[in-house]
Amino acid sequence: MEVRVVTDGQGDTWSEHELQGPEDEQVTATLNSGGIEQAAHALLCEAIKRETLLSILVKAAHDPVFKEEIRDSDPETVKRLSDGVVNAILGTFQQAILHLGPEAAQSTLDMMRREMNEQDTQAGPGDV
Repeated sequence: MEVRVVTDGQGDTWSEHELQGPEDEQVTATLNSGGIEQAAHALLCEAIKRETLLSILVKAAHDPVFKEEIRDSDPETVKRLSDGVVNAILGTFQQAILHLGPEAAQSTLDMMRREMNEQDTQAGPGDV
C-alpha cells in the first residue's frame, strides 16, 4: 500500500491510501473489511514507531544525561528508559486522540449518514 500525506492551503493534513497493484486488490478482496483494518493497524504501528524514534531523538538532543544513559545502558537501564519513552508517547497519543478524535468520529458518522441516505434515495419503493 502506498500512503501519501496531503496538506491543503488551510493547514489541514490527511493521508491518502492506494493499493500498489492487482495482486494487492485480489488479497484485499478476500478480507471482510476489504483491508481497511489491516491498513489502519499498519498505519498505527508505523505511527508508534515514528513517534518513539522522534521522542528518543529529541530527548537525547536536549538531555545529555539521557544520552549517556543510552550509551552506558544495561538491561535494567534500557527497561527504565523504555518505560519512560512509552509513557511519553502514550501521553502524546492520548492528547492527539482527545484533540482529533471527536472531529474524526463526527465527520465519519456524517459521511456514513450521507451515504446511507443516498442509498435510500437511489433505492426504489420496493427495494427498501
